[in-house]
Amino acid sequence: MVGDFTLVSRLGAGTGGQVHLARRGTDQKLYAIKEMHTTLHDARYIMREVNMIAMLESPFVLRYYDSFLHEDHCIVLVMEYASGGSLDKLLEQHAQASTPFAEEVVWRYCLQLLLALEAVHQHGLHRDVKPANLLLQGDTLKLGDFGISRLLRNELATTCVGSPRYMALGLACAAADRRILQRNR
Repeated sequence: MVGDFTLVSRLGAGTGGQVHLARRGTDQKLYAIKEMHTTLHDARYIMREVNMIAMLESPFVLRYYDSFLHEDHCIVLVMEYASGGSLDKLLEQHAQASTPFAEEVVWRYCLQLLLALEAVHQHGLHRDVKPANLLLQGDTLKLGDFGISRLLRNELATTCVGSPRYMALGLACAAADRRILQRNR
């Protein structure tokens, strides 16, 4: 049990914490809950994620419902459960079966991702858009995992973060150049 939630199964884990499928006792609905064990210092970064996703309203962004403190230094986010899994897993399935995506599906996912990014960019940046963070609910693609998002209020993002495999080449090269320069000082 985590609060009023009974854990059903583990959906995944990453550097930000673990995600579980859970059933809430009050309404018996399924939710994705993200448990993040943290220090008090890191809690401010987690609350940045919470604040950003709470502002977003888009059918193409994973919906945020609630957050609460559970046990010592464990913040729990209650999110929409996307029963179709991640685009990453779907890509793997298609690769293993050697079956391409239908062109209309590719276009639909591209359009939905662009609409999700439009909604996000009204409040900040996602900074880790990759297939593992794109979740499927029926025919709808939803952007999720805002763990390293940056809330922007008339400021520029000055740090380079994200998954190197999916990072824009210019950002990856600039980050590598900075690391080399810092080592040679």
